Amino acid sequence: MEHLFLFTISPVQSFIAQARKTQDLYAGSLLLSELIDFAIHELKKIISSTNLKLIFPNENSSHKPNRFVAIIKDYDVKKIGEKLTEFTKKKFEEIALSVLKKSNINVTPNFQRIFLNQINTHLQIYWIVIQFDENNYYEIYKNLESKLGSIKNIRAFEQLKELGRKCSLCGKRNVLFYKKTNDEKTNNIFVKRKDGLLNKLYVRSNEIMFIENNSKIQDGEGLCGICFTKRFFTQNEFPSTAKIAIITWLKKIPDDKKSKFENQFKNFNMQFYFEENLIIDKLSISENISKKEQLILDAKRQLEEFYKIKIDGNEIGKPPKYYALIMFDGDYMGKWLSGKYLKKKEELKDFQSKITEKLNSFANNSKKIIEQNGEGKLVYAGGDDILAFLNLNYLFAVIKNLRFKFPEFEKLGFELNEIDIKSTASCGIVIAHYKAPLSEVLKWTRIMEKEAKSIDNQKDAFAITVLKHSGDICSAKFHWNYEVTNDTFQNSIKIIEYLIKTLENGNFSPAFIKNINFEFKKLFNQEKTYREISIFRTELKRLIKQSCLIKKNQNETKEDFLQRKKKEINTLTNHLMVLYSKSTIQNFISALNILYFIKSGDQK
Repeated sequence: MEHLFLFTISPVQSFIAQARKTQDLYAGSLLLSELIDFAIHELKKIISSTNLKLIFPNENSSHKPNRFVAIIKDYDVKKIGEKLTEFTKKKFEEIALSVLKKSNINVTPNFQRIFLNQINTHLQIYWIVIQFDENNYYEIYKNLESKLGSIKNIRAFEQLKELGRKCSLCGKRNVLFYKKTNDEKTNNIFVKRKDGLLNKLYVRSNEIMFIENNSKIQDGEGLCGICFTKRFFTQNEFPSTAKIAIITWLKKIPDDKKSKFENQFKNFNMQFYFEENLIIDKLSISENISKKEQLILDAKRQLEEFYKIKIDGNEIGKPPKYYALIMFDGDYMGKWLSGKYLKKKEELKDFQSKITEKLNSFANNSKKIIEQNGEGKLVYAGGDDILAFLNLNYLFAVIKNLRFKFPEFEKLGFELNEIDIKSTASCGIVIAHYKAPLSEVLKWTRIMEKEAKSIDNQKDAFAITVLKHSGDICSAKFHWNYEVTNDTFQNSIKIIEYLIKTLENGNFSPAFIKNINFEFKKLFNQEKTYREISIFRTELKRLIKQSCLIKKNQNETKEDFLQRKKKEINTLTNHLMVLYSKSTIQNFISALNILYFIKSGDQK
């Protein structure tokens, strides 16, 4: 007898998204992927290859999602589900204890018991089994997903009652690991008060491990057992938001000068490349105040020298302070995987295998696309689902390439029940200051992804927002492609790249963007639109012409120069009109403001 078996590990969102550092985000994702990988390998140990077929995900995928689906033959599937649940929880416990051991923290038996209580009550594991029929796979798979949803709605959990200061990262569990600030000389701040009233800063002193001389945990930061395990899980250092922001800038500085600058600090931090962070309180060195002051003066002089380094005759200036976080996701993946678009439902199993194969290939390619120039860093690529940090210089090239490489499920050789159905993907993008709280940036990235998927109820779009350090927020959203004439499409990312290049090469002053803001914001109607397209085009062209800085070449005739100038003005006008005509004027102006912000260097 055959059964369809689904196994999933939760919670995903809190496990990955509760992050204060990029390291937390990366480690949470990696840890969840490895737990699923361990479960799959354990299943293969129990069941022979002839009696097991893994449907999803692809076994060769380097980063797996939080679930797998398999067909199991001639085994007691209930015992398998129970054994895999026990194994996965035990594996998580082993990982946590291994992390604790590698951190070289001497713990008491009582502390280890408290630590494991947090670890063992965290994971929520669900598994579903339905008798399998090769000829009725579509209905069985649909029933499988439905039952999983019903079980998750019940939300069975093991309660962990704790009183005391909560984790700086998740805010749910008690602090078990703490790094004191310079002002905290004793452990008394964690002693339980005698009157029985429990202040949020207090827990029992014998339930806290005080961390010293470890850069992975910040001064004044307290972590629970789960968040400690995530933070210290991998020895691979994930680049900070500060490093992502300055990667391109940093490459312009000679290696010997960089080494000299960084080696003078006992505990170097990438934030020291920003002058405002060179203050005495930030330096973790044992020297007296006068030596610290001298170090800061020397470091600031070096930074001034870096700013004056010239590339192609231009000084590189101060380092940029903003980076991008993107969340890329396939559209209608539930419908594709469930076979909703498949005409012959009996082909669903083969169809899913083909989709899984394509998604695995896309995930592997996405890592190359994001990291090939060293300008970005992939957090995870779980098939269609991607999260990554990017330097702003490569933002639009990367997301354009990801969308272009996304697999076309309609071309897998299966007959679909809709002729014009096509697989698509959407992307949420947030541009944020390197000091912005990562949890807030993640929240906005999810919001932008939902915004992209809601545009005109069609999805296949991207939404972008800038979270300025001043508190201002500017957002815009567009479809990847727009039809400009019958069967002729214009790629919106290419238009954006063209505009950025135009601003960079100095052919046009960005003043026309400010002038558009000034003139047309007054004409918004109640829907924040302005639909007099011919008037808008005429005024847009006038403003662009007014801002044109194109100069006559030495060997160019006046007539040729005027023709070239006219062509450039018309090209820029036509490109911008495509975005305007397919959007609201507010959205259009917001997009121009975002691009101006990226390229102007006004990134305070």
